[in-house]
Amino acid sequence: MRWHRLPSLEVAAVLRLSDFPAAGTGDCSVHDRLWISCRGGYVDADTALVALHNSYDEARVLMFGEDIWEEHSHWLADPETGELHGRIAYPMRDVDFVWLPGDGTWVTAEWNTLYRWSVPDGAR
Repeated sequence: MRWHRLPSLEVAAVLRLSDFPAAGTGDCSVHDRLWISCRGGYVDADTALVALHNSYDEARVLMFGEDIWEEHSHWLADPETGELHGRIAYPMRDVDFVWLPGDGTWVTAEWNTLYRWSVPDGAR
């Protein structure tokens, strides 16, 4: 993932998969093969939300007819440096959907319920 400065398009920061814990370990324990999703964005001018996903589990589709995605995780990062601030610990499992209204918060959905979140004090 790269963040750019406007209008020059100069690269401001880079975040690589290798900057995250290894798949299956630590805060990436829910992942088997990491990839950065396009579902992230800016929480505010100083904080980005990065979404990690696993690859689509084609084996389950082919063998068992299950159409499923594996777990996801959301991370806070600094778009000026690419530094990770850590994984967001939601009280519910497998939060996928995220919407960033740009006011310093983000919204997730679980079943038919929307949840609004903000960056915890000291997390930046």
